[in-house]
Amino acid sequence: MTESNGVRVVIPGDVVLSQLPKEGILQMGSGVFVSESGLDSMGVIANQAGVLKEEKHGNSASVWVLSRQKLYSPSVGDAVVGTIVHRYTEHYEVDIDSTSTALLPILAFENASKRNRPMLREGDVVYGRVVHVDKGIPRYILNCTDASGKSSGYGPLYNSSQTSSNKKGMLYRISTIYARDLLLQTSSSAAEHRVPGILHILGTRIPFEIAIGMNGLFWITSNSSSSASKQYVETCILGTTIQACESCTKQVVEALQREPHGKEVAENSSSMFATLLARHVLGQFKAQVNSWS
Repeated sequence: MTESNGVRVVIPGDVVLSQLPKEGILQMGSGVFVSESGLDSMGVIANQAGVLKEEKHGNSASVWVLSRQKLYSPSVGDAVVGTIVHRYTEHYEVDIDSTSTALLPILAFENASKRNRPMLREGDVVYGRVVHVDKGIPRYILNCTDASGKSSGYGPLYNSSQTSSNKKGMLYRISTIYARDLLLQTSSSAAEHRVPGILHILGTRIPFEIAIGMNGLFWITSNSSSSASKQYVETCILGTTIQACESCTKQVVEALQREPHGKEVAENSSSMFATLLARHVLGQFKAQVNSWS
């Protein structure tokens, strides 16, 4: 383990914590696991290379390794966006873009019963929470409620049997690091984020609904009062803007924030975002061409 300017870099096998805390709750995310060599010597070990991250929330704490992993590795407590790929009698099979699919029990919804539960089909999108991980098989189990049994934003995002076609929304893929950045925007200082406040900036122009998964997928749909065709365009612009801002510099995001957003701009928000994105992409292309000469 190495440390520079307060940043701790770990590699597989490094000891993160020599022993578990005697008080409070320790929640472990991706990249760490509990060593079970003995009850008196249980500690937390890193199994991924990356930057060690720790957060404290009152009497509880979280620890994980921030790394650019190409394949998502689920951890208990992760919020994920997935697509129904198979429907069985007692559960759904959900693609969460990992080593294997996850299982979602048919009663894993708020107030669900065998007579009153969401009727999901293949292709429907759900927002769930990882409640069990067995990496030996591997097998992952999801739940669409929080620890108290409430939905708290979890559940079907697009249900083909109930949702109108213009509210289907769209799925986008981003890195797991960027996904965590977006999820932490409301709980940490903006200075810690690669793209500070981008969701708030976009929300002042176009109202939208979004679900961000730690598996590097996010689902988004426009909530404006526009026509169905314009809502589709707005959804595309919102999704591609968030996706493109992963590689944006801080100056680009600040320029986006400085754009006026009065009534006259809100009515033409689609063209505004399209213009800003075009400028950004064209600027990157010109820089690449200049580097070749």
